[in-house]
Amino acid sequence: MRRGWMAATWAALILVLAACGARAGGEVVEAAGDGGAEVHSPTPSERPGASADEAEAGDTPEGSEDAPEPGAGPGSPEEPAACRTVRGGGDHVAQLVDVRVGTHDGYDRIVFELAAVPDGRGFGVPRFEVRPLEAPILDDPRGAVVPLEGSSFAGVVLHGATGVAFTTSSPQGYELTYDGPRRIHAGFPVLLEAVQTGDFEATLSWAFGLSRASCFEVSVLHDPLRIVIDFPTG
Repeated sequence: MRRGWMAATWAALILVLAACGARAGGEVVEAAGDGGAEVHSPTPSERPGASADEAEAGDTPEGSEDAPEPGAGPGSPEEPAACRTVRGGGDHVAQLVDVRVGTHDGYDRIVFELAAVPDGRGFGVPRFEVRPLEAPILDDPRGAVVPLEGSSFAGVVLHGATGVAFTTSSPQGYELTYDGPRRIHAGFPVLLEAVQTGDFEATLSWAFGLSRASCFEVSVLHDPLRIVIDFPTG
C-alpha cells in the first residue's frame, strides 16, 4: 500500500514539473549571439523587393518583435493590444553613423546603422526600446515640444548609443559620427517623417510620424550592425 502511495506521489510530481516546463517553453526567448538580452517572439523574415541600401537585402534578421511589456496586454489603456513595445540589445555601446529610409511593397522602413567606438571595447547591440508614442512629442533633455507630421506616432530609444564620438582629439571638443539630417521628411504611405528627439549622455532617441497606426516590426542585422524598423502599409 505504501509502495502504491509513493508511486502515485512521484507521478503527480512529474506531472507538475512537466507543466512548469511547458509554461517556461512558451515565454519570450533570449536571442543568442552577441551576449545581450535581446528578446523576441518568432523572427520576422526579410521581405522581397528591398533595395540594397534601404532594405538591407541579403541579410538575415536575428532581432526582436512584439515582446509584450508588463501591463500592456489586451485592453490596456496605455497601448493597443496589437502594437506592443519591442525591447532588445544589451549593455553595449555603439556610434550612430547613418540613418536611411525606404518604402517597399507592403512596408516602409527606417534603418539605424551603428559602428564600434575607436577602441572597439563594449561594442554590440545597445539596449533599445521601440514603442508607440502619444502627442506631444518632447525633446530630450529639455522637454520642449517637437513638431512632427502624422496622426499616430512611434519612437525608438537606444541606451548606450550616440551620434557624437565618445572620444576625440578635435579642437572643437567633439566630433560627429552621424552628420546626416536630424529630420527626415519621408512622405511614404505610413512613415511620413522621422526626427531625432535626443542625443544626450549616450541616450539616443528618434520619433516617427505616421499617417495611421501601424504595428512596427523590429530586426537586428549584422555586418554592419543595423537596427531596422518596418511599418506595414497593408
